[in-house]
Parts: sequence; structure tokens; C-alpha cells
Amino acid sequence: MDLFNTQGYMGTTVRQISENAGFAERTFFLHFPTKADVLFDVPAEDLGELTQLVSGQAHALDDIEAVLQAILIWHDNRDTLGRHPMVRRMKEASALSAAIRGRELDYNQRLVDAVATGLAIRRGEPALDLSLHSRITAAVTMRLLHLSIDEWSRSEPDALFTIVCEHFEVCRKMLSELSDRPSGRLP
Repeated sequence: MDLFNTQGYMGTTVRQISENAGFAERTFFLHFPTKADVLFDVPAEDLGELTQLVSGQAHALDDIEAVLQAILIWHDNRDTLGRHPMVRRMKEASALSAAIRGRELDYNQRLVDAVATGLAIRRGEPALDLSLHSRITAAVTMRLLHLSIDEWSRSEPDALFTIVCEHFEVCRKMLSELSDRPSGRLP
């Protein structure tokens, strides 16, 4: 991350990463298939933790609130302030490369899948046969998280939770307005 912070993602080579870490370049590839995996790797245990956090939220909460609470706990369990520079580098790399944007989309899809599975478990649905409700809720809430992280990457390191809560509140208001409309009436 120090190399990415000083030289940028594109200006940093795998050789430099390996030398800086004190190991051979081929050792790097034992842990990361590509340089992009340094930024966009999501360990299975992290995804499993997110699924468990979503599925374990109180049933009194609606699904969107349950996902929000799970996200806040999930991010609170990480070094958010320390991750801020890394997220900035991820966003910069993504803006410069279609391949990196694709990796970011893959990363986000893994989060959507983890949340959808957590919602299915929470709702008593078979995890292998996710309902449309669970899949849409997961997709919308993870897009909110993605937008929040985009904004956070351009703001102060300690603003993540505020930004996430604001985005979820806007979504909640929009959904409330939609539910108040007569059935079948589009805006």
C-alpha cells in the first residue's frame, strides 16, 4: 500500500512490491494471482462474516436496516482509517483501467452474493435458491455501500459511517415515497 500511495497503482510493479516486502517475485504470485488482487481480494472468511452478520440481525429490523447494521459492524471490525488510503488507490486504479473496473465489479458482486445469502438465511429461504426479494435488496444495499465508499474515498477518513447512514436514509425515504403511491403508478 505504501508503494501504491507514493507511486500510484499503475506506477507500481509486482517486482517492487516483492522487493519491498522482502521476498521473491514468484512468492507474490503464490498469494495473489495478479497485482489487482492486492486491492480487490476478498477472503472467503470476510464474506462469510458479512453473511453471518446479515443473517444474525434481529428479525424486528426490516431487511434494509438489517443490512445497514451488518455493514456498520463489518466495517467497524476493520481498520477503516487505515484502509482509507487503500480505497483511494483502488478508486484511482479503477478510473484508469477497464480491467481494474472489472475486478471492482467482481469484488462488489461477491459482496452482493454474501448479503443476499445472509438475507435468505435471515428470511428462512433456502440459501441456494435466493428469492428475488433477497437478491434485489442485496444489490440495492451493496450499490448504496459502493456509492458511499466512492464518496468516502474523496472525503475525510473518519466520515465512512456518516456517509453510509446518509445514503441508506435517502434510500429509505425514496422507498417510502414509492410505497405511498397508488399501485401501478409510476413517477
